[in-house]
Amino acid sequence: MDITGIICEYNPLHIGHKKQIDLIKKQRPDGGIVCLMSGNFVQRGYPAIFHKTIRAQAAIECGADLVLELPITGALSSAEGFAAQGVRILGKFCDRLCFGAENADAQQLMNMAQALLTEEFSQHLTSALETGVSFPAARQMALEGMGIDAEILSKPNNILGIEYCKAILSQNSNMAPLPILREGDYHDGKADSENPSATAVRNLIACKENWQAFVPDAAKKCFTGAQVHTLSAGERAILARLRTMAEEEFEALPYGSEGLWRKLMHAARKEASLEDILTAVKSKRYTRTRLDRMVMCAFLGLDKKALEQGAPYARVLAFNDKGREILKQARKFGDFPNIGQKVGHPYEEIENRVGSLYGLFAENSVGAPDDEENCRVFVKKDLPQRKSIRIADYDYATPGAYFITICIDGRKPILWNVGAATCRPNLSKTGAVVETAILQISKHYPMISVDKYCIMPDHIHMILSINTDEDGRQIAAPTVSTVVGHMKRWVSMQIGESIWQKSFIDRVIRNDKGYKAVWEYIENNPIKLDTAYDMPDFENM
Repeated sequence: MDITGIICEYNPLHIGHKKQIDLIKKQRPDGGIVCLMSGNFVQRGYPAIFHKTIRAQAAIECGADLVLELPITGALSSAEGFAAQGVRILGKFCDRLCFGAENADAQQLMNMAQALLTEEFSQHLTSALETGVSFPAARQMALEGMGIDAEILSKPNNILGIEYCKAILSQNSNMAPLPILREGDYHDGKADSENPSATAVRNLIACKENWQAFVPDAAKKCFTGAQVHTLSAGERAILARLRTMAEEEFEALPYGSEGLWRKLMHAARKEASLEDILTAVKSKRYTRTRLDRMVMCAFLGLDKKALEQGAPYARVLAFNDKGREILKQARKFGDFPNIGQKVGHPYEEIENRVGSLYGLFAENSVGAPDDEENCRVFVKKDLPQRKSIRIADYDYATPGAYFITICIDGRKPILWNVGAATCRPNLSKTGAVVETAILQISKHYPMISVDKYCIMPDHIHMILSINTDEDGRQIAAPTVSTVVGHMKRWVSMQIGESIWQKSFIDRVIRNDKGYKAVWEYIENNPIKLDTAYDMPDFENM
């Protein structure tokens, strides 16, 4: 299969990102798209605005086929390290790497990358850095010393695009660079109607202003109501970490060379706020982004050694049917465990620690510390038109037991709290309303009992029994459709919108064997959430 890779953050996914995905699909309609996305922390040293599982789902809903997680050791690296890890992961099974750039000429970007990899450039750069200027300024001086116009490196997307090209060249990757024109201003704080920056959209979300116009409809459904995470919400947690770090911990930090770690340590022990600390450390020599990453690494317990070692695998966050096929191919060339799957590698400790700390940046309520272990892969199945499984001419008001499955529209996992995919369901507010509706069924219809139920993140299962009187006589009862319809409408009224798929699935339970199989299926369903757990075989019951 022809596969195009995208290294991204989708923080959040906006209409500009959707244009890129649509362009790839238009050019290669039979190909696949793999997104290697930063997890819960992004390259600028900030927490992602939305949880990685939500952003991954949005990517799939907007046209991607497979979403992998760029390990935290790459996500918090410099542009060079960010690109190198991304190319190392995708280069084994992708045919090309697509990225946005202010200059969409692939040959010009590759020529500049080639120049930056020469020994001559390295010598000029060393001399320039000795003058005390920042790295970007030294890089420009070095290129000018070689007689090369450095204008192309004045734009942020060009810089990252050239780093991708450098990684492709230095790793001898077979991927071809596929730059597309990045319109608009990458750093613009005001959202452009056609080409908004992620920075502008984040600002709108954080300020609770109208951000929906700048996000694709499919992503909007994922982001609406999702927990927002900001640096300011977790500032006290960061300060607590900085104020209690030992000197040797500061010294071991990445990006702390030339005594920068010592300046950060002194500022952390003197200044009251995070902004005051960073202002005290900032100088012309060091970019603010470098300092932000350094502080976030300190908070997450990442030292130079951890960042240099990288990660032995990339987690699977989401996929559709085509993505499943791509994943089979990818796993021939690397290790891609599912999110939440235990692998027994030391790097897993870093993942769990980072995952446990992300919830401290939540604006409304602090997230649980076991987030990483309880995440689950989002799977979008391209289902064919469903054939009716109802029995012809059967009266669904007849006494007996019925196995009911009702799904959330779009299979959005809104009934559990984010990160609560565990055998101990942690119901969201919407999930609690659904449970109340289930428990009220017998109150509204005394002749009907709910013998067993479970609420999953994106659907519910129930055994509904239409009962007889004490003498075994049939009681006038509503049909199963009436009962389910009433329950769905009541939930919609309570939360102010419809959350359900239009139809539902009902199966007649014919005998004791079938009843026991369904009961056990419902009982074990939360525990088996991330496994291939088949429904009972009704044809043989």
